[in-house]
Amino acid sequence: MSAEIFSGKSERTLASRGMRAHTWYTCGPRGAVSLIAHEITDPATIAIYSRESRLMGDLSIVSWLNGVPYLAIDLGTHRTLEGHREYTTYMPECEFLCGPCWYDGTSLGAVELLRVWTETDGTDAVVLHLLEKHYRAQLDEGDPSAALGREVVAEAEQILRSGT
Repeated sequence: MSAEIFSGKSERTLASRGMRAHTWYTCGPRGAVSLIAHEITDPATIAIYSRESRLMGDLSIVSWLNGVPYLAIDLGTHRTLEGHREYTTYMPECEFLCGPCWYDGTSLGAVELLRVWTETDGTDAVVLHLLEKHYRAQLDEGDPSAALGREVVAEAEQILRSGT
């Protein structure tokens, strides 16, 4: 990984919702990308998402790890202000950039990455590797799409097939 780019993971409890927020991120000079998922900790809420998973099947936004449901929230791209005013959400104080940014996100991309994380037994390194690739596609190579890039999805599928 380049010295100017760094990745990590943070967690925090959302006590009023019976959830724990998990955030993986990659930050660099052009912005940041982040994956946010909520671990459902409240038994009553787990029952609701168990039913949703059975009804929705592969279309579900819920992934399971060791009997615990994780809700895919967002795969976000946080761009520095220069040249990115086409994005609709302006954030005056971005938690990843410690300053203002233009933001765009996708819940469908979050579902894909969260699925990789749960199917690799919660291996953070796999998600952080894919986030770095997503950062490079979105911010270094200037891809304006907020969707998870085809290369990243293809690599994620390869990781799942190989069981790595």
